[in-house]
This record gives sequence, C-alpha cells and structure tokens, in this order.
Amino acid sequence: MACAQTESRDAVQRLSEALEAQNTQQVTAIENELLSAATGLNKLLEAGSLLAEKGRLEESARLFERSRERFPASFEARYNLALARFALNQLVPAQNALEGAQPSSEREKSAILYLQGKIQMAAGDMANAKNNLEEAYRRAPQEENYALDLALLYIRSSAYVPAADLLEAAIVQQHLTSNEIRLELALADALAGRAAKAIAASNTLAGDTNTRSIAALITTFAYCHENDFAACRADAAQALAAPQPHPYLHYLRASALWNLSPQETQPILDDLNIAVEKLPACGVCLQLRSRVYESTGKEMAAIVDLQRSVTIDPQSAAAWYRLFQLYKKTGKKPQEAEALRHYQAIHKQQTDDEADSFRSQFTGSAAGSRSAKAAPL
Repeated sequence: MACAQTESRDAVQRLSEALEAQNTQQVTAIENELLSAATGLNKLLEAGSLLAEKGRLEESARLFERSRERFPASFEARYNLALARFALNQLVPAQNALEGAQPSSEREKSAILYLQGKIQMAAGDMANAKNNLEEAYRRAPQEENYALDLALLYIRSSAYVPAADLLEAAIVQQHLTSNEIRLELALADALAGRAAKAIAASNTLAGDTNTRSIAALITTFAYCHENDFAACRADAAQALAAPQPHPYLHYLRASALWNLSPQETQPILDDLNIAVEKLPACGVCLQLRSRVYESTGKEMAAIVDLQRSVTIDPQSAAAWYRLFQLYKKTGKKPQEAEALRHYQAIHKQQTDDEADSFRSQFTGSAAGSRSAKAAPL
C-alpha cells in the first residue's frame, strides 16, 4: 500500500511539472496512469484540480468522474465533478453530478446551494437560481463569489439598484479590499444610471492592471448613458489608446460622435466597422451603422444591417420600427407590413437596447461570465 501511495504522489508531482512545461503528451500519459491505477481519493482530487487550474477541463472532469465512481460517498468528488461539468457548459451533467451529494457542514451546504444556483442561472431558471444564490449568500456572506454571482443574477434581471446595494454592503461588511466587487459595483451603478457613483467606483481601480481596462469601459459607458457625449468621446479615445482596449469602446465613441457631430460620417463608420467586425453579435452597433448609412442615402445597406440586428435580438422594438420605416420608404410593402407586425407585438415590452447591449458584454455567455471562478473544494 505504501508503494502505491508513493507512486500516486509521484504521479501528481510529475503531472504538475508536465503542466508547467506544457508537455501535452506527458500530461496525457500521467492522466491515464492516474485513471488506471488504484489512485487514492485525495490524489485524484488534487490532480483534477491541477488540470482545472490550467484550463484542461475535459481531463479534469475525467479524473473527478473517476473519483466519484471509486468514492461515491465523497462530497468533494461530486461537487468538483459538477463544477468541472458546469465550466464546460454541460449543465445537465453538472446538475446530475450533484445528485446524491451529502453535505456534512454548513460550508458544504452553502456550496451546494451556490452551485445549483449558478447552474440554474445558466439554464435560464432565474427564479430558482435567485432563491438558491440568495440562500447561499445569507449562509456564507464571507464568500466573495457568492456576493458577486448573486449581484450578477440581479444585473442579468435588470435589477441594477438591488445589485448595487448588495455589493456596497458586501464591501463594507466583508470585502473591503475586493477589486472584483468594486468593479461589479461600478457596472451596476452605470446600468442603474448612477453615473457619478459608477465613475467614482471605476476611478478607484485605475491602478489595478487586472481591472483597469474594464473599469475604463464602464466609465465611458456611464458618460454616454448620462448623455455626456463630449466626456464619453474623450474617455473612449483615451481608453482606446491603452493596450488591449475592449472593442465595445469603438461603438461608444461612434455613438458619442453621432450625437455630437452626425455629419462626420466617415470616422463614425470607421469605429462602427471595427465594432461590428470584432463584436458580430452587437445589435446596437448594427443599428447605429444603419442610421449612418441612411443619412448618406444608402437605404439598402441600412436595411441589411437592421435585418442582421433583429436576427440577433428579435425583441428589439427600435430595430423593427426602423425596418418598418425603411421598407415603407423604399416601397417594400410585404416587408413593411411584417416589420410593423413585429413592432406592434413587442413595443409595449421594449427594453433599453443600449443598456442591454452593454450588459451583454459582461453576462452574455451561456454559463455566465464567472463560470470558472468557483474553486474546487
């Protein structure tokens, strides 16, 4: 038994070294060795966590799967397997992995509620996700990720003020030094129309290289959302000059310039073309470009962009209404009637396309932008 344990321990050490050296062939060989041997639970979990940390989620899931098969009573094996499946956006397998998990501590009970809530949020079951994430946060407010993900759910549900209030309380009560919470607070405040608070929160992150670029994006959006287009344009230009700027800044600068000097169509189009190329699912980018095209007499190009926009977001009342107007202007009677029908069906429930588009830069992925943040237990 001692020999087997030594081999297993050596295998995990060799796996760590192979991962650091990015030796894929050796990593695969050691993984197969761990799977085929009578490896102990702790070593399987340790090896699975090493792989997860390096983004090798499929291999990580295989080791956690073996952990559950060999040690079905292990809470850690089931939880870590569920976490790996969730990070792979395999929502049903992730939920199935939690079946039969028997938490034996308050920490484990909170962890189950938290991960179930994340899975439900990714699946669009927002009501149950809200209940589970709120309960997880109530039980363990000291867990930073619980605050972040509950606030993210509020943001995805357009409950921006509750999200900001939660994050403000989290900073004061538990997480005074958390830049991630400050960043999400700035996002919530910006979306809530609290431009001054959003900008102040973002400015506190100017010295943090990990959050600086996103903070600059939030500040620029806050100015635009407040209709301070001169500040928005200036801020966007400064942020775009920095290394690796977010491509949404091109849309924000174009929007600011359109509102300030709509006759300057070429620089507006230059920015929008970059935004559309780098963010092909940006419906508001296409909508604004269609306005620029229409202003220069290019109605057919404007129609094409609006058609793409309503394909991306069929619930955009603004895009359907402009399509209706352009079809009417160009004499396309059947299309005119169809666009009007779509507009009339949804215009009473129309949302803020600008806010929705900006929010999607942070919450657009199916499994949620924080899918890999929760560490294995």
